[in-house]
Amino acid sequence: VEPSYSSWYGVPTMPRLMLSNPETREIFLDVAPYWIREFDIDGWRMDVARYVDDDFWLDFRRVVREVKPDAYLIAEIMGDAMPWLQGDRFDATMNYQFRELARDFFADSTIEATRFADGLVRTHARYSPRAVLASQNLIGSHDTERFLTAAGDDPKRLHLASFAQMTLPGAPGVYYGDEIGMSGGHDPLSRGAFPWNGRNSWDLELLEQTRRLGALRAVHDALRNGDFEILWTNDDAFAFTRSTRTERLLVVINRGEQPLDLFVPVASEGVTVIWGEATVRREPLDVRIENVGPWSGLIIDI
Repeated sequence: VEPSYSSWYGVPTMPRLMLSNPETREIFLDVAPYWIREFDIDGWRMDVARYVDDDFWLDFRRVVREVKPDAYLIAEIMGDAMPWLQGDRFDATMNYQFRELARDFFADSTIEATRFADGLVRTHARYSPRAVLASQNLIGSHDTERFLTAAGDDPKRLHLASFAQMTLPGAPGVYYGDEIGMSGGHDPLSRGAFPWNGRNSWDLELLEQTRRLGALRAVHDALRNGDFEILWTNDDAFAFTRSTRTERLLVVINRGEQPLDLFVPVASEGVTVIWGEATVRREPLDVRIENVGPWSGLIIDI
């Protein structure tokens, strides 16, 4: 039976609330800091933020930050989140634009590396550097089909997308099960239970990759906070740097079916491979890299 009041998607237990009403607004502005005061939560992820009265988020940020100045506030915004990332509402967004680029480049191979890199640069240009680094780079969520399914159940595509997720600017958001290669179609199939008792079905190589890349991010500040610059692309591969004042890393991603050789126009004092396999040597004005494997990633400390 349709409810007699406005509700989300006609579901009676999900009424639309009039946040312009001061008493209604006060209830939610009491709830937000309560969980921080009483349970020391780190922040809030707010669902479908674009459908809430926009000025509510101004008050929401104010009351949360009064209790915890470093609370993390992230919004679920599909599409351009720029209006919500101006410093007065949210710190970050769930970066579904990253997910779309990753699907097109890694899962479907419907765009070439130049278009993938251009899409990243365009996204970064919309937001402040702080918002880019804080936003959640995801390749799947409860609202999307599993990346492995989108990739035609081809694990090498998921592996390389996960590598990119861990090395490009942003905070990697690993949807439960993606780290062990869960599959599943669109909602509700994307919300299947984690196979705790089915370890034989886990992609243990991907799980180890996720652990090791997470550990690398903890050790190398450039992967968390470094500046980003695309240095080289062809149809199936690209190279970029992540740089801080004290560290510079060169990352190569090869989606091609053949080993890759390339010259990257960047000067260096030395080269140390910290992830992947290739022959690397320093030249006066560039770095020469040979034999980057098909569907693989490489990280070099330069």
